[in-house]
Amino acid sequence: MQPERIYLTGLPGSGKSTVGPLLARRLGWAFVDLDRLVEQRAGLRIPEIFVRRGELAFRVLERDLLLESAGWLRHVIATGGGTLAQPGLMDWALEHGWVVYLRAWPDLLRQRTAHQERPLLRYRSLEELWRDRDPIYQRAHRIYDASLEPHQLAELIVQELRVVTEGSAG
Repeated sequence: MQPERIYLTGLPGSGKSTVGPLLARRLGWAFVDLDRLVEQRAGLRIPEIFVRRGELAFRVLERDLLLESAGWLRHVIATGGGTLAQPGLMDWALEHGWVVYLRAWPDLLRQRTAHQERPLLRYRSLEELWRDRDPIYQRAHRIYDASLEPHQLAELIVQELRVVTEGSAG
């Protein structure tokens, strides 16, 4: 049986928002970036949400949108870096879709996020986030090396999904 949703997880800079559309296109599915959806719903960019409403308000909106995704069929969903690190949400995602962890080491993440505005990185280092979140992300259905090229990652995930789908059909 093929999962109806794929949740991409990983730290900021792991490539979720880049790999997600490529993967969705290959599958003929829709793509949703939860961070962009949070911004649309709030009417504010994420850094502004953090400043005006605080991290907790951001996390509540992020959680609510993730839970809403249970009704989305044939979607690739790029979660925010902290979405599945919230209590209970990794378990929830594992039950409602196929969770893929794009794993990257802090050095690569630092290179990729050097010129991006990431509110949480004002308060916590990538190394600290990696130490806290990697054990949670490791529970994903599959783990891929995020240092690979985005097109290559998308193709590997599609191939793996075919194996999983065919394996559960027989």
